[in-house]
Parts: sequence; structure tokens; C-alpha cells
Amino acid sequence: MIQWHELGDHHAEHKQLCDVQWTELRIVPNYYQQLGVDPTATETEIKRAYWKLATLFHPDRQPSSSRAAAETRMKELNAAYGVLRCSQRRAIYDAQLA
Repeated sequence: MIQWHELGDHHAEHKQLCDVQWTELRIVPNYYQQLGVDPTATETEIKRAYWKLATLFHPDRQPSSSRAAAETRMKELNAAYGVLRCSQRRAIYDAQLA
């Protein structure tokens, strides 16, 4: 067990020197995989793939037992399409993947 001991007037200075800063690791989802397209796909190919999957996984087309899973999948598809359909967002996203 690690305990912190008071060090009098130098307590704050010592604590500041000993603090460890953690960087939050951010895992970027692979939107290309989610839509089933290559990173070199055109805007038309991305749009076609999105609409095909959106039609397939739309919650209104699912039985009530699997609607929650379909809603989650649609959120993922919408996020992927929202980034990849815009050339500026896509460029920023591609830079994050590199």
C-alpha cells in the first residue's frame, strides 16, 4: 500500500514534481471497414455502401428483438458516413489514421 506523507511547506512542490500526467488514449474507429469500402473509395462508392448498409440495418426493418443492436449499428454507420462523405473531414480523419 502506498501512502502519501505530508512534507510540511514543501508538500505542494514535492507533489507537483511527483505527479504523473496521463494522456488519454483515443482509439479511432475504422470508418472504412464499417462501411465496407477501401480507403481509396470515391464519394459515390462511399454513398452507395452507406445506403446499402443503412437499408439493411435500419431499426424499422428489424424484428423488435434486435432493434437495439440495429440502432447501435446505425449510429456507427451514420458516424462513419458523416466523416467520409465530406472531403475536409475525411482528410482530417485520414491524417489521424496515419
